[in-house]
Amino acid sequence: MKKRIVITSIAIVLIVVAAGVFTSKNILNYSSRALGRSVETNDINIDWGWPVTRISLANVEISNMEGGSDPVMLSVDKAAIGLNLFSLLKGTLAFDEVSLEKLER
Repeated sequence: MKKRIVITSIAIVLIVVAAGVFTSKNILNYSSRALGRSVETNDINIDWGWPVTRISLANVEISNMEGGSDPVMLSVDKAAIGLNLFSLLKGTLAFDEVSLEKLER
């Protein structure tokens, strides 16, 4: 269950990045609102490609809920996805790759 929450949280952040219409600050603000907690990252990189666009984040932290035992729910040194853009044209969200490096909870 916790693994699903972690992957879903990171996926939401990465999907927002994939939209490509936001500035880094707006991406983090939108992600924070979607998750209901603060999201911070040092670096966002989008490598546009067809049919797969690769999105990566460095030093991601998602804060814990108020009253949680730790201030940070999770942190990841590197998070990346390969988003299949062709599948989006069909109305399906598909990832060719999802990776998390040094996940800490």
